[in-house]
Amino acid sequence: MLWSTASALRFQLRGSRVFAQGGVSRIGGAAYFEVVTDSEPYSESVRHLNHRHALRAIIDYLQRNAIINSLSDIEVVIHCIAHGGEMFRHTKLLHHEDAQRLHGISYLSPDLPANVVTLRAAMSQLSRAKHVGVFDTSFTALMPAEAAHYALPSIATQRFHIRRYGYQGILHQEAYLRASALLKRPRRVVSAHIGADVSITAIRDGVAVETSTGFTAAEGLPGLTRAGSIDPRIPLHFAAHLRLTPQQVDKLLNVKSGLASMTGKPSYDAIMAGARAKDKACIEALLHLSYRIAQSVAGMSAAIGGIDVIVFSGEGASWAVIEEVCSRLSHMGVKLGKRKAAGVISKPGSVKVVLVRIREDDALFNEAARFLG
Repeated sequence: MLWSTASALRFQLRGSRVFAQGGVSRIGGAAYFEVVTDSEPYSESVRHLNHRHALRAIIDYLQRNAIINSLSDIEVVIHCIAHGGEMFRHTKLLHHEDAQRLHGISYLSPDLPANVVTLRAAMSQLSRAKHVGVFDTSFTALMPAEAAHYALPSIATQRFHIRRYGYQGILHQEAYLRASALLKRPRRVVSAHIGADVSITAIRDGVAVETSTGFTAAEGLPGLTRAGSIDPRIPLHFAAHLRLTPQQVDKLLNVKSGLASMTGKPSYDAIMAGARAKDKACIEALLHLSYRIAQSVAGMSAAIGGIDVIVFSGEGASWAVIEEVCSRLSHMGVKLGKRKAAGVISKPGSVKVVLVRIREDDALFNEAARFLG
């Protein structure tokens, strides 16, 4: 499996188990290569100028250390693609013409150009393998028009493909499948993923019909480092009065904001520890997050005609946050039961509340399973 961003390339080699994983960070600068296998972890400073070089280094390492005997050992490459636009609405086998089509919509995501370079490099260096594309936007690609459209001039939206796409689809889909396994395919489900990015998706009869994210992942709820939806004039205010460039405004809102900026803490664990120690900033940040999540979940009921199940996932889905969210939704019949690490955590007669622990790599592997032979 391959994940690429503008400055990093991660991989995982797996079959019956995970044999190796790691990647290259800070590509284009003082890059850093690290791998974890059954033996000792390995790391080194490298100078990989692009994702093609980084992939070559990963493959060379796997061969040099006999983790694979030859390139033919790699039968399927699963690519996590940041954006499918309006063309790629399902997981599919990828071909060279698909790389060209993705290049044509690369302006839709800052990570998509790196995805295209990585895909082309993998098709060249691992030419005998099947290449499967799993698109982060595909699960919400079939939202109805009233959910997908913005109130903008049609000439602008059609020319530049501006619409609400939705993100973290693979995680919401996996959460839905886990809840369905426990509750025999519920009809009206709201999935709340609380990770570095936070998003809510409404699912009716297995199809996502509304989501909190939009044209980019910056729309919606605050995350660990993202501000989430704000008054659209605030970026203009920053540009005019702080004399920030568009790139600086983007970095401020998506990298230097969120709960981390409110608390000075780098992770959910640290924020929770601060809240337990009565740190006012940490308490206020968690209350703000819980309020925004509850508000979004309640709003999703309009899209699916009520809620049968709420599914929580992600490292930020602590019991304290879930408890606060559910208390704000008590008027909708949500009643939390006894504390559990996972599973159904609501009282009998309540709207069902489920807590699942999912990993992105497992979700990708499960989604691509039908192509694995």
